This record gives sequence, structure tokens and C-alpha cells, in this order.
Amino acid sequence: MSITLDRPTQTWATRPGWGIAVDLTPGEVVQARNVKIHQRLIGLALLVLVALVAGVVLLVQDARSSAEDDYANAQLKTTQLTAETQQYAVLTTMQRIIDDTATQASTLMAQDVDFVNLMARIRTALPPELELTTATVTLSPPVQAAAPAADGTTAPVPTGPQIIGSVTLAGTGGKIRQVTPFVSVLNHLRGVVDVIPTSIGKSEDGINFTLTMNITDELYTHRYDVAPAAAQGGAQ
Repeated sequence: MSITLDRPTQTWATRPGWGIAVDLTPGEVVQARNVKIHQRLIGLALLVLVALVAGVVLLVQDARSSAEDDYANAQLKTTQLTAETQQYAVLTTMQRIIDDTATQASTLMAQDVDFVNLMARIRTALPPELELTTATVTLSPPVQAAAPAADGTTAPVPTGPQIIGSVTLAGTGGKIRQVTPFVSVLNHLRGVVDVIPTSIGKSEDGINFTLTMNITDELYTHRYDVAPAAAQGGAQ
């Protein structure tokens, strides 16, 4: 039991002794009250802490669930891409074989010469008074750069068109002077140099003549050359 007496303002001036106030609450009761207050505060703090922990756990679980879903989707996408890649494996192999074959053909046919076109241009240059009877073509590899000497010096690299062979023409005609214009025209054909009449003789029906000429690498067709982009694709 507690008894509290309020002390009025200026009590001693009106009624002597009425200004005395005494708290008779036992100390055990006060301590019990303080313990309950502290217990309530601790319980509230524990509840807030539990709520925070629960929130963090939920956030972690949600993040983990999202990560697992992303991983599963990535695995599924990888499986689908692998299956699609296997579908095109045959095409990839065939493309690689085609690229390799093109590269080999480019190496083997690097010195391919269009003789049909060459002979067509020679016949176009032939005057009507002359007639070709035989044409002989002899090919030789172009001159390559020499290997470095022991002292480190190297031979000069050939520049300009390189001679890759020769052509010998034989024919007949009416007069010797008809051969000269033919030789002049042949000297101006692309890929043809050094046109020389090697022999001219008379016969009962007219003349017989023989011409020799050198042909250069300008006559290479480059028909089988591999484009740089195709070569890179084959290497990859």
C-alpha cells in the first residue's frame, strides 16, 4: 500500500504540517515494477530483432531462389544451344572441307593460264593473208627470290611481269611482208613479250614462217585464288 500526500503551495502558511509528503511503497514492489518494465522492453527488443532476422532470412531465400531460377534457365538455354549446334555440325564440317579444298586448289592452280583466251587473241591478231598451222606452248616456273647468302646479303627480288613460258607459232602466208604487222600486233598483247620471227622461207605456194614469243605471269587467271575473308573463315 502506498500513501501520497500532495503538498499544496505555501501549505505551511495556511495549515502547519500539511506540507509533508511520504512515499510508503515497499522497495520490493518498486523493484518488481522496474523488472517488469525492463522485461517488457527486452521482450519488445527481442521481437524487433526476430522480425529483422526473419526479414533478412526471407530476403536471402528470395535471392537464392532467383539465383537458382537463373541458373536453371541458363542450363536449359545451354542445352538448347548445344542441341542446335549439333544440328549444324554436319554443315560446319562440310564448310570446313570446302574451305580446305579451296585452299588446296588455290595452291595447286596458282599458275593456271587461260591458253584458250591467249590463242583466241592471237588468232584475232592474225591477218587474213596468214594461216597458223601449229602452236606449241612451253611453261617454266617464274624466277623466285634467291635464299640469303652466308654473309646475309640477298639477291634483288625480280620486279615487273615475270616470264613463265614461251609459245612457238608456225604458219603459212602469201608474202614475207605480211608477217611484220602480225609480229607488231603480238608484241602489244597483254602477257606477251619478245615476239621474234625465227624463220621465214619461201615455197611454191607462198611462205612458211615460225615465230617465238615469251609469255608472262600477267596471263595467270587467278580463278582459284581464295579471298582473304574465306581464308580467315577456313582458319577459324
